Amino acid sequence: KFLSNSIGQNKRLPLIATIFIFIFCFIGSSLLLSTKETPFFHSDNLYFSVVSFTTLGFGDLYPNTEGNIFRLIAIICLLSLGIIAMGVWFQLFRNLLQKIFCYKKRRFRHARNIKVWFGHKQMRLSNVLEVVAREFNASPMQIHQVLNDLDFLISDAQNVAIKDVAATEINK
Repeated sequence: KFLSNSIGQNKRLPLIATIFIFIFCFIGSSLLLSTKETPFFHSDNLYFSVVSFTTLGFGDLYPNTEGNIFRLIAIICLLSLGIIAMGVWFQLFRNLLQKIFCYKKRRFRHARNIKVWFGHKQMRLSNVLEVVAREFNASPMQIHQVLNDLDFLISDAQNVAIKDVAATEINK
């Protein structure tokens, strides 16, 4: 639940699909790589699948197709699918880590120091609010509350923009 919630509700399908593809590839490659000497779930078959999916390819093990072209094509397709699933998994994991470590505790502060154009002059936001306060006879406490509200609005806008960028990257 933590992983699916932290990645996002609209991104559950790629995570579930990736896990399903991994399971399918491991079972399929174990089945295709098994021979008379090695049983169905032999450690060498699983080791070969993991090494191939991660594109390390040490070369110490290789599939024996026994001259069967259909078996060769099936092994190539399964390994290709596993490599693609590994890439999707790494992308999902990168987005999760980026969300946790880069954006989780990020909060915009000090909106009063932002420079804005007011009339034909560039002013800090706090100066603009002072002008507005004088115009409407507002107290410093009310101005302080407005600045705090602006800080939260800007933080929320940044969070929405970050989520939109992450969703766009995942859906590509």
